[in-house]
Amino acid sequence: MPSVLVLDDEPALTKLISVMLETRGYTVRGFLRPLEALEALEGFSPDAIISDVSMPQMDGLEFCRRVRENPRFAQVPFIFLSAMAERRDIREGMNVGADDYLTKPFHSDELLEALEVRLKRAETCAPRSPRVSRQSRRCRLGRLVRRVCCITVRR
Repeated sequence: MPSVLVLDDEPALTKLISVMLETRGYTVRGFLRPLEALEALEGFSPDAIISDVSMPQMDGLEFCRRVRENPRFAQVPFIFLSAMAERRDIREGMNVGADDYLTKPFHSDELLEALEVRLKRAETCAPRSPRVSRQSRRCRLGRLVRRVCCITVRR
């Protein structure tokens, strides 16, 4: 099953989300501080990231920027989960690189659906072959269906 990094400065919420995802078969690593999460990313490659926005030390927007700066994580699905629910907050979260933005309070089904959709999209659009191969895939972006053909060379 996919692995998920969960970042929220509220321990109870981090635990709640972690348990919810683990019961669905996900491997979860929860963090309370953005700097600890960034440090963990040096040796851990999650399949998705769920982060709060409003946190001490560093806010979730800066955390997302730093994650996106690393080419290893540029395409990893990133979901904000925040009490900041103004339109401009949501827009800013999307502008820094989030794939989705859910507001608190949230329903577990809503978070699970957002996560599953983002993981499916990432899997559909990402090349998987560890050797030279010619791959043809379809990538759906709303109504647009694009046939993608690429050659991948891995060492």
